[in-house]
Amino acid sequence: IVLLTVPACCTDLFQPCDQLGINATFKREMRRQFEQYFHGKVQAHIAGGGKGSEFAFDGRLTTLRPMHSGWTVAALQKITKDLVRASWR
Repeated sequence: IVLLTVPACCTDLFQPCDQLGINATFKREMRRQFEQYFHGKVQAHIAGGGKGSEFAFDGRLTTLRPMHSGWTVAALQKITKDLVRASWR
């Protein structure tokens, strides 16, 4: 086993997923899915007569886990073959 040190901010040179946005695309879509979910919860609270300052968000894992797999599938669908190919060039 030969250990090599990779200088800071250079991992994208050795890890194609860090190059041209595979990870960024996945993270962006996961964030978008969560924000859409959160926005819907806030809208429902306000539509029900609640005040924005009274909104309480339940961010427990047991609450979010059921949606997480759907968010993951949506994020993976954003990663196209062309994006993957471009990462390996």
